[in-house]
Amino acid sequence: MRGLLKALAIFDWISPLSYAAHRYVGGDAGLVVPESYFKSGRALVKHLKRHGIKARWMGRMVVNGHYMICIPRQDEQRAREIMERS
Repeated sequence: MRGLLKALAIFDWISPLSYAAHRYVGGDAGLVVPESYFKSGRALVKHLKRHGIKARWMGRMVVNGHYMICIPRQDEQRAREIMERS
């Protein structure tokens, strides 16, 4: 069990690294939302989807109490405005 936990600890740095790579290589924008704004990450994605913004499946994670998701760059400004109103 201890070995499994050590192996899984590797993902603590791989996830943010893949998020950054996906943003810069894929040309996506990153949206960071405090965890207290939504009950779950799925609720955040559904909220954005209701407004016509599709979150990328690859770039979704929770880091230090914040949801971090990748969205299309052309929807970045609109997503930020939606989050400010919510």
